[in-house]
Amino acid sequence: MSGDDNPSLTQAGAAQRTGAYRAAGGTTTMAALALVAAVTSSFWSPPLFKLLHLRTPAAATTARQDVDIGRLNQSVADLERKLAEVNANLVKAQQDSAAAKTAQAAAESRVGLVALVQLQSALRRPGPFDVELALVRASNRDLGPLAPALEALDKQASTGILVGSQLRTEFNELADELTRRDYKVIPIAWMNSLLGRPAPGAEPAGVFPPVERASVLADRVKDRLGSNDLSGAVNELASMSGDAAALVEPWVNEVRARIAADTAITKLGDRIAATLARP
Repeated sequence: MSGDDNPSLTQAGAAQRTGAYRAAGGTTTMAALALVAAVTSSFWSPPLFKLLHLRTPAAATTARQDVDIGRLNQSVADLERKLAEVNANLVKAQQDSAAAKTAQAAAESRVGLVALVQLQSALRRPGPFDVELALVRASNRDLGPLAPALEALDKQASTGILVGSQLRTEFNELADELTRRDYKVIPIAWMNSLLGRPAPGAEPAGVFPPVERASVLADRVKDRLGSNDLSGAVNELASMSGDAAALVEPWVNEVRARIAADTAITKLGDRIAATLARP
């Protein structure tokens, strides 16, 4: 008996084939759905994981990296901010330092200028000037051509230097003494020629030197002092010798000190003018 003759067998085979077709179709559908899900997962999986508060390992790693990068960026930003603050503070400090140095230099210049003016004023008086002299040297680093002029005054700094009126008064007393003693003055030039070695046959033998009374010489010195010609007064007295020269020597030294003081006063004035002319 054939299968066509057996209806039950035919129906069973048909049912098996139908089930196999359905199983194959379901597998294909699932594969298609899986493929679609895989392709579109980048679009729907993040919102879904976020909705379900879930993270994939890759997402968790990315999140940690994002946090680390964020912290690193913040640290870099903080460092840049601090560096900018340091640079700003450094610039301000440099500006403040420059301003302070300028102010200090200006203050030192003013102190030095005041010291110069005070010494110049002190040298015009007969009193000591050692304090003013020390202040000038302490407050002026480079005295230049003024230094030698001040060194010439060191010996008289603690006692002072006589002024013109005092020198004239003292010389009037000396002139009275010279007149009272009636000194005879032999010119120093003749004395030098006598002490030298002239050529043979040119000796001043039997030639008497010109003699001048000290009172006459004193009158010329008074005239020099009246016109404030201190150097001329010293030159007039240079012809004296012996007791007369010894008598006037202390006064001559005082005059030379006053000449040195007047020279220093002039140089101080030049230095003061130059300081005031600087911006």
